[in-house]
Amino acid sequence: MQWVEANIASFGGDQENVTIFGQSGGGGKVSTLLAAPAAKGLFQKAIVESGSPRHSGAVMTSKVSQRIAALTLENLHLDASQLDQLRTIPFRELYDAGQKALEAAGEEFGNQGFRGRSLAWGPTIDGDYIPLQPFGPAAPEQSKDTPMMVGTTLNEMASRVDLDPKTRGAEHWTFDQLKSYLHDQYGDKADEVIAAYQKAYPGMKYNDWLFVDTMMRPGAIMQVELKSDQHAAPVYNYLFAWQSPVLDGMSRAPHCAEIAFAFDNVALDEEGTGGGKDAYALQDKISQAWINFARSGNPNAPGLPHWPAYTRENGATMIFDNKSEVRYNHDKQLMTLLNPELTF
Repeated sequence: MQWVEANIASFGGDQENVTIFGQSGGGGKVSTLLAAPAAKGLFQKAIVESGSPRHSGAVMTSKVSQRIAALTLENLHLDASQLDQLRTIPFRELYDAGQKALEAAGEEFGNQGFRGRSLAWGPTIDGDYIPLQPFGPAAPEQSKDTPMMVGTTLNEMASRVDLDPKTRGAEHWTFDQLKSYLHDQYGDKADEVIAAYQKAYPGMKYNDWLFVDTMMRPGAIMQVELKSDQHAAPVYNYLFAWQSPVLDGMSRAPHCAEIAFAFDNVALDEEGTGGGKDAYALQDKISQAWINFARSGNPNAPGLPHWPAYTRENGATMIFDNKSEVRYNHDKQLMTLLNPELTF
């Protein structure tokens, strides 16, 4: 980012109008940079795609990361005076020792981490480069004047439904089978969960409910609400719901689905998009929204309905689809019911 500030003018860019954006782990990096003092002033707008912190303890403390390091060395039968030997250890042995350390530290510290319930290698609050949690219990003060756009895809890791023996084949269940599963999962709240699904997605077949992402969407809601609480710069929320026709629709709107549309290169990803006219039409709208936001901090674009900034009160979310629409707090009740350990 320092290089961009010093050199982008030579490429026709404006060092005072820089937008950073990333998807998945890249979204996590954007979220972290918003709270890193060294990055202050190096960018003016930010987009987080499927990479929002899921809870207020998303970035590890030094205590946690130091424990992971100690456990990794212990698993390798090394001590702190033997760090140079790490260079000689085969990758698989080093990887296994690290994964074992992450699992053990996760149990010790209550499974906190950037990805929610599991620990993973990631940023650490060191009191210097990252002095505080990026988003939790509040949005970082240093970037309050930075407009943001935050969103996820409708289905993200939908394939996990088919990987779980309890839900395998859910797309063929009867409604009674679905109700039985939800009662097993949520007990007395099952009927409330069913009503919340119907409210959030009234046109959706009940067979598709379990394929709706409930892992990344809550983090996006939390992030936009904390950002909007600052009442400084606008934040815009989106949900990419367009269903790919590839593999007879089995891939749905998965993790990474919006990338080709944002970059205006659907033609390079026909394996994922199908390359049909609907994909090209949506690409034109989404890529222009990303461009407009990068230019001015406002993503409103021709062909899309008016896209208001998000507030806790309005819960405005742009739902990208063949017929895009803005809905208001459409799924917050559902996400709250399915994630009772989270606060929004």
